[in-house]
Amino acid sequence: MGAPKAAVLDVIFDPRHLLSPLHAQASCKQVSEALLSALPKPPRELSLPLDEANLAVTSHDTQSLVEAAVHLQQQHNAGPSPRRLRFRCGIHAMGDPAKPQSAEIAIARRLAATADLGGLCLSAQAIDQLDQPWRLDLHDRGAREDASGSAIHVFSIEHDMPTQVQPQHSDFGAILAVLPPDLGGNSTRLLAMANLVADTLIVALSRSSQLQVVSARSSRGLRHSRQALADAFEHLQAHHVLQCRGSVGVGDQLFLQLSLHDKQAGHSGPPLWQERLECKLEDLLYGEAFALQEACADVHRLLLHASLSVSKTLVWDSLENYQLFSAATQLMHKLSPGCLEQSGQMLSQLSQKQAQAAEPLAWLAFWHILKGVQGHGTIDEAATQAQAFAQAALDLDPGHALALTLLGHTLSIRGDLQQALAHHQQALQHNPSCALAWSFQALAQTYSNQTREACESARLGLALSPLDPWQYFLEAALAHALLAHQQYSEALLHAQQSLRLCASHAPTLLYLSVAQVRLGQATQAQASMHGLRQIWPDTTVGLFKTRYWGRNTPHAEDFAKALAEAGMPLL
Repeated sequence: MGAPKAAVLDVIFDPRHLLSPLHAQASCKQVSEALLSALPKPPRELSLPLDEANLAVTSHDTQSLVEAAVHLQQQHNAGPSPRRLRFRCGIHAMGDPAKPQSAEIAIARRLAATADLGGLCLSAQAIDQLDQPWRLDLHDRGAREDASGSAIHVFSIEHDMPTQVQPQHSDFGAILAVLPPDLGGNSTRLLAMANLVADTLIVALSRSSQLQVVSARSSRGLRHSRQALADAFEHLQAHHVLQCRGSVGVGDQLFLQLSLHDKQAGHSGPPLWQERLECKLEDLLYGEAFALQEACADVHRLLLHASLSVSKTLVWDSLENYQLFSAATQLMHKLSPGCLEQSGQMLSQLSQKQAQAAEPLAWLAFWHILKGVQGHGTIDEAATQAQAFAQAALDLDPGHALALTLLGHTLSIRGDLQQALAHHQQALQHNPSCALAWSFQALAQTYSNQTREACESARLGLALSPLDPWQYFLEAALAHALLAHQQYSEALLHAQQSLRLCASHAPTLLYLSVAQVRLGQATQAQASMHGLRQIWPDTTVGLFKTRYWGRNTPHAEDFAKALAEAGMPLL
């Protein structure tokens, strides 16, 4: 089975404004009963009345616990009475919901104490355990000090966030989402087999330059949704959805049923196409599941009246190696302390176990880029390591799209924008649906003053992976391109969305400052600059002019002037 996803919710009551102690006691009981009724058992494990001002509830399902707390907030805040009991909530991950540890409850209480009245705050560890974080209006508040003076990384749930800008799909062609198969169980082995089926379908369909395929990382975000098909149309903004159900028989024989659904017909309408097929796990591992690839060719022909060539897909020595790879790439984007380092160790181990595979090497290149973005070492150091691993992956597979675009990004960092753009183009020739390649290309185009093209590339990158764990970067790349193209209002919205997803991404704060200055929001721009200088304390306008990779473009001077107006020191 999968790793436990237990959590504890701590509620801090504030009864001081109520009429009497008896009124406060009755109100506390009312809130407690409302919470427990919103979280039936299971998944509720224990209700712990700590004292007259606190309540704790443990659950083995973090997602259900968060949704119950949100429901409680909405229900309790709906009434107009000024005598409502006010309270704060905090949620933290835990090991065993039946045996809560005092340290776990203490962290949940610290989180609750940082929340506004009526608010809900979560720890990074709790966020990592959510099955469907995209259903919640999460806001990364960064490290915040509590009453004890110690810092804790806090995420809040906001219900009044500005409207998000939906990607414009009209010019992108047909967008297809491939949902992870339901193989009738949730064991780690069955989930790995389901991911392998989805990867095979996505890799095969992504070869088409006429069809845009949503990334596997975004599609997997819908795995735990009870209405995955409807969510694919709504949250992935897909025009078509390929759904798969099946079972696993003796000898790891897979029995699959594929069905293709159209947005116009809706999730309840009949499918456009259906097919039953069989394949062996061994064929999937060795990239020889030709029945699946032929089904992809049929889907492509149905949607576009054009043929799709079939060939070998990714090759793995064993399901265990694929499981190790899948776990490592998921850990890479977790927020909990130590996950990034553990991910790198697992990828290094895999690159040794499967020495002729390009995939682990390409992701090690990505891992180094991610380390640089998160401030673990300098960007130049990260680029050097990423370049070495990307080149090693390309030595094994010259057409590896991720390795090509990562090598292109390291060339951008070195200032060789012409070669960088060439590598991004090669990546997109091999995989026209590589979201990261589109977004990295957008950066290189922005630095090269191809701002209109950069906006189109960045929009497509975001549309191809709308639930990406690295979505803050995709949003920031689009904000950057829009700023350079002088589309300040839209740039502001995408920069704000990026900042909500990751409060510590310094380039986002820089883009936000520029957009706010250009829109006449001087006070907000100064606040954004204050946040930027907390992350980059030594940054100056002079350093920006020297280090900005697009320093020779007209918009670089415009950015520099705006940053100075926002309060960045000149020297």
